[in-house]
Amino acid sequence: MIDVQGLFFNSLWIAALATLLALLSWNSWQAQREGVRFRDVWARRVSQRWLTLSLVLFCTGLAALSERWWERLLWALLALLEFLPPFVGWLSSRRSSKTT
Repeated sequence: MIDVQGLFFNSLWIAALATLLALLSWNSWQAQREGVRFRDVWARRVSQRWLTLSLVLFCTGLAALSERWWERLLWALLALLEFLPPFVGWLSSRRSSKTT
């Protein structure tokens, strides 16, 4: 019998790594096309959003697959630490746009 839950969570972290690989490839192609350095393309907001999404999905998938409570806690903490800075930046930009 197929373990559907295991299949889902394994596919989650594999898809996250595939997204990260696609992001690296796309940024490399974009940098070459525009004639700029890779790090300039990598620093763009859209690239950082995809990076955050893929890292959070990776940590979430591994947290769900972990068997020990402390492993789950560490993976969840890593996912939270990866998700928190963009979320705080988004909140501060919303607050600053409301005051102007």
